[in-house]
Amino acid sequence: MATDPFRGTRFQRVRESAVLVQGFAEPGFESVDAAFRRNFTDHGDIGAAVCVYLHGRPVVDLWGGFADRDAARPWQKDTLQLVFSTTKGVAASCIHVLVERGVLDPRSRWQGTGPSSGLTVSRTQRCEWSCPTRPVCQPYPIR
Repeated sequence: MATDPFRGTRFQRVRESAVLVQGFAEPGFESVDAAFRRNFTDHGDIGAAVCVYLHGRPVVDLWGGFADRDAARPWQKDTLQLVFSTTKGVAASCIHVLVERGVLDPRSRWQGTGPSSGLTVSRTQRCEWSCPTRPVCQPYPIR
């Protein structure tokens, strides 16, 4: 029998308490609700939120758990969260769509300025080397 990796931690306290999840998931999006709840019971999340839009309107808006490490302050609808690298995927997806539509050639060159040893210098480089996640910028079709 495997040992509980959360035993004796603040995550055990969250798992053993009834995590309050608020918000809604429209019919057809119940699996998002279930996956969100499993993040608390199975994966050690202590607090989180998710909002999914489809055709310009929210179809899922859920939040729950706790907003602090001590599991003392409940997560609210407007709780602020620090996130890292969230725009890289979106930017890469946009670039990929532009490449697929023929609007952007990833092997074209662009000229811009950037800091180099405290100075602003002009440089020319290939567009594909400017992508936030270079492998995504390769010309593979989106299905």
